[in-house]
Amino acid sequence: MKTINVLKELHEANHWANGLLLETIPEDLFAAEAKGSYNSIKAIYTHIWDAQTVWYNRLTGNANAPMPSKSFEGDYDVLRKAILVSSENYTRLLDDKTDAYLEEILSYTNLQGKPFEQPIYEILLHITNHSGYHRGQVVDRLRALGFEGKIPQTDVIAWYRLKR
Repeated sequence: MKTINVLKELHEANHWANGLLLETIPEDLFAAEAKGSYNSIKAIYTHIWDAQTVWYNRLTGNANAPMPSKSFEGDYDVLRKAILVSSENYTRLLDDKTDAYLEEILSYTNLQGKPFEQPIYEILLHITNHSGYHRGQVVDRLRALGFEGKIPQTDVIAWYRLKR
């Protein structure tokens, strides 16, 4: 299998996992505060949204675009949709790409102003790993807030099993 196809699948799975977990979170718990690295599930998902958007903008030549959460004033449903659009953007971005694209070097400046150069495949892997890490925090936060519903399995292996 070509590397581009693996990365396409990882980003499809990331989009699926974001949607599945977002569907599970009751609105009253979304903004409820609890101790942790982020003070709410909304804060965690806003971070995922910002990160996915910042990286997408870097990859598409719009690196100076602001983080979307800085000007966001929508409600729960609007934010959920925006998060899903940000993860779906990657599946569209990769639709017509080849392995050669993955080897291209992206020059960018991080949020602290430090310059970096990295192959695109490293960035694409980071995005899915980053989102998965923070979805784990969402699950912990749900449990800490007393959520008693079923929390879905969002590991990539579950996505592959569903595809079969």
